[in-house]
Amino acid sequence: MKTVKIMIMRQAVIDEVGKSTAYAGAKSTGDSAADFNRVATIGADDELLGRFWNEAAVAVTARLREFVASADYSGAALDLTLSLSSSYDDTQTPSVSSLLFSYMARSIIAKWYAFTLKEEAQAAAVQAEGYLADAASRCYWRKPPRRR
Repeated sequence: MKTVKIMIMRQAVIDEVGKSTAYAGAKSTGDSAADFNRVATIGADDELLGRFWNEAAVAVTARLREFVASADYSGAALDLTLSLSSSYDDTQTPSVSSLLFSYMARSIIAKWYAFTLKEEAQAAAVQAEGYLADAASRCYWRKPPRRR
């Protein structure tokens, strides 16, 4: 078995959520100032975003449960240790990490949009699920056999 460690920083994900929701608020139709204030996250939303972070981390560990040797999301990061096949293609690790980061951000955004931008919530949730499914499938990727 091959051990792969992945760390997703919580603050980086929350910052991405802030950027995405601010952009969506600024670009939505209608009264742009009111939409921006309604859709964009602010510091006062951190407690709710923290709950969404925990829910997304639980979903990641559940989806990757057959590979998870250890998981911790109680601190400043989601720390995953995955036990993968000895023939796992290591070139996929950066992609898996990036996809999990994207999943965490889009999952939180989808939950946030359920309150603030309902018409976009389902699309964000579907996109998030796609990221997680892609990350899970890459955990099965193997290097092609080589002759000696």
